[in-house]
Amino acid sequence: LDAFLSVRLANTYENDNNLSKLPDILEQHSLWNSQNTTLLKLGYTDQIIGFYKKLNINSESELINLFEKVANQPFQKQMIYNTDFLSENKIIIKSKILGCTFTYQMENDAELLFAAETFASFFENYLSTSINELFPKVEEIEIQLIKNNNEQLFSFEEYGSGAKFNLEINKFSFSRDLHRKLWEKMVDFSSLIISKHFFSRDTQEFFKTLFEHEEINERLTFVFEHRNFSIGILGENPKINFSKWISNQKSYPVLRKESLKFKLDKHIPKKVDKNFIHSRHDESKVISIINDNLWNQAKWKGFGPFYEPNIGYGIFLAFENGEAGKAIFDDWINRFGKEDTDNTIKITIVKGVNSNHPYWYKIHIAANMDSQELRDNERYMSVLARFHQMTPNNPNNLNMIEQLVKSNIGFLFCPASIANGGKDIEPYFDKAILKNRIDIKSAWELSENDLASVVIVKGDKPIIPSDIKNAPVLEIIKKRKL
Repeated sequence: LDAFLSVRLANTYENDNNLSKLPDILEQHSLWNSQNTTLLKLGYTDQIIGFYKKLNINSESELINLFEKVANQPFQKQMIYNTDFLSENKIIIKSKILGCTFTYQMENDAELLFAAETFASFFENYLSTSINELFPKVEEIEIQLIKNNNEQLFSFEEYGSGAKFNLEINKFSFSRDLHRKLWEKMVDFSSLIISKHFFSRDTQEFFKTLFEHEEINERLTFVFEHRNFSIGILGENPKINFSKWISNQKSYPVLRKESLKFKLDKHIPKKVDKNFIHSRHDESKVISIINDNLWNQAKWKGFGPFYEPNIGYGIFLAFENGEAGKAIFDDWINRFGKEDTDNTIKITIVKGVNSNHPYWYKIHIAANMDSQELRDNERYMSVLARFHQMTPNNPNNLNMIEQLVKSNIGFLFCPASIANGGKDIEPYFDKAILKNRIDIKSAWELSENDLASVVIVKGDKPIIPSDIKNAPVLEIIKKRKL
């Protein structure tokens, strides 16, 4: 335990003030290596150097080199989350499932923490075998736990336009006669989350397999007893919160002007199973700028350029439901601001998609993968996108867009609604986002690895110039049997 805790503390940088409370606590529990790691990081080299002189380590630089080896132990690669001292008034725990991060937020209360850990364990067990069957639509699911002493079980509701839930609960400890109702409530809650924020090739078959063949009931038996087991081991008033540990403890003020950060070896070999089905849940990452539920409500119907003398040039996305369309842009503005300087919202126009209709083109909207970074343990990315086909009988609109792109000037990107029975467009300029880039590609150029290649579907007949042999798009058509 001392060894593992030393590695974690050596890789803890967020709050040196919390570290300052630890040395005497660690000593009281005979965690001397962890104590020395903490004292070194705080700047108390003189208090520990005497012991290490027996190992022929006589200076702070030599001591730092030694503890750098501690920081680089293989366990460092296995730590999924940063150290959390549970020292704030509000605490957050996270659990990554199928690449989607489940975030639980609550007041600093032991009962709420036990409940959050129980829900996290429930979803981890519930979905643990679904890595090739269930796919998230969102990057994060937020669950806010609220203490309610009058709740017999728990209640939940989704709020806002994103994957956000309020969950009211007293404590996760229920009499045996409530277990059936509890199970039904858990199934209701998980079914809501799965149905709205995940998709499956065959949802009905997924649930049938889960309950008939995966022994889900047996796997979850101990999960529901998490709180009772914990109390049975730790006592009725467990020292869960940091404040209960540090009362009456000596503080060691931070002596270093800057946090001591050890150099980490980024090339520590790690055994990797290349089979996706065998991958860990934290090895996947969901990337999405698409709120799927809002897009379903909005019903994307159009796309085109505009020019307003008092506003300038721009591009609109037209929706059947203008209010839901505005909510899509509100979501983007909240996340990325009114200026998309990093081209986070990537718009790609694919032209030449059908030789029978040379002026048709498709618009693909997704997150810009160039700005995404994978953590060391992440190997797979899933990306949510939307695309729409435009069917004009002349090249005028596309020519205007191409001229706008070539001019290299900023333009407005805004939602609009279909008005007057589909004859008119009503833009919402107050929801506009300033952008400076649109990518335009010919369908024949698309390769398998191009994110926009999903626009090529059955019935498409890409226009391929006569001088192009082995156009990349032909490989897509062949492999997808289009």
